[in-house]
Amino acid sequence: SQIADIKIIGHVISVGNVRAETFDESVIEQNPVRCADLEAAKKMEEFILLMKEEQDSCGGIVQVIAKNVPAGLGSPTYWKIKSELA
Repeated sequence: SQIADIKIIGHVISVGNVRAETFDESVIEQNPVRCADLEAAKKMEEFILLMKEEQDSCGGIVQVIAKNVPAGLGSPTYWKIKSELA
């Protein structure tokens, strides 16, 4: 059963030196890099393909947004190895 109208949104903010400048949730599923900025998504895809061609790698940043999460949902974790890694 569903507790609340919780919505989770995950999207890519940057790949290498290419960074999203706008946020349009409706375009996230419309591109292979799941970026909320279509113009940046095209540049990110080109950059990834360039890195692949050069047999190199690059870093990136993703953002996950949780909307409508009720206060107090879940419990804090203290003094466990997993919490230390987080």
